Amino acid sequence: STQFHLLLRKLRKRPFLARAVIGQYTRENPPASELMLATTYVNNKQILLELFRRATLDLELDPAFLTQVYNKLIYVTMTKQHNSNFDTFHNTFVESSYTRRAEFHNTIRALAQTLSLVDEQKLATILSALINFVQTDQFYYRGDTHGINYLIRDIIKEIIRFKQRQDMDLVAFMKSVVKKVNASPKSYLVYWYFKLLVLENPRNAFKLIDSDNSEIGNYFPALVSGILNSASLESNAKVKVLVELINYAHEKGLVQHLNVKTAGELIKLIKSKSITADTIDLVYSLDSKVLRTAIRLQLAKIKR
Repeated sequence: STQFHLLLRKLRKRPFLARAVIGQYTRENPPASELMLATTYVNNKQILLELFRRATLDLELDPAFLTQVYNKLIYVTMTKQHNSNFDTFHNTFVESSYTRRAEFHNTIRALAQTLSLVDEQKLATILSALINFVQTDQFYYRGDTHGINYLIRDIIKEIIRFKQRQDMDLVAFMKSVVKKVNASPKSYLVYWYFKLLVLENPRNAFKLIDSDNSEIGNYFPALVSGILNSASLESNAKVKVLVELINYAHEKGLVQHLNVKTAGELIKLIKSKSITADTIDLVYSLDSKVLRTAIRLQLAKIKR
């Protein structure tokens, strides 16, 4: 362990060689705790990602080590610029250059790609550790609720994107992960579970409305997004099914809302050339003044 750290210190600015050393060392199957010291002196993104990857895929699971590497990666890729209360994640991100933002997103994607390769039990354990950790005083952006929620959503979203490329029953996988995660909030995991159900079969949205789940109204945007992104429906059919769902939910007395993201997805869809005038009229028939106004403004911009 001592020799490993001495060598890694010398190579901490030479990521290609450092990654080879990490690979060789982890073949001896050391406990991940022996790698913990590296998080104090390594500031290279590629080396930290390699430590995370090897510890996740090759060594006995040590959530404490993984959370420390994650924390260091957030620090390295999105370092606070003022070291004050002004330094929320959002403010830091907004003030960052395009290159820095891209580096941050690529880092999250690399973490997500690694996590997409583990089974549901291991993923649930790691996500539980990460969700709990970012809410502690040890986290770099501690106390930043908005930033914490964004970071949780971001890594989950990227994990799902990688999982969608795999030949598997992703709905069953996510159902298992949701059940096994021992942390709060896990609402975004539930969001994706419902969205995947609807992506698989848009009629599942109606079954969810009919279910005994009292929380389904909170996840209505997931049902909407599932319909709007379903590969089994063409554009006009997506809008037709969505309007049908909204009216059905209204009949059932369900309070439902389109959030900014899903409203944006709908507006983007109706701006496409394949949408007919009848379909747009169908959207205008909805009992949503805010949505009708937003659509009218967007369509007006197109005509200019």
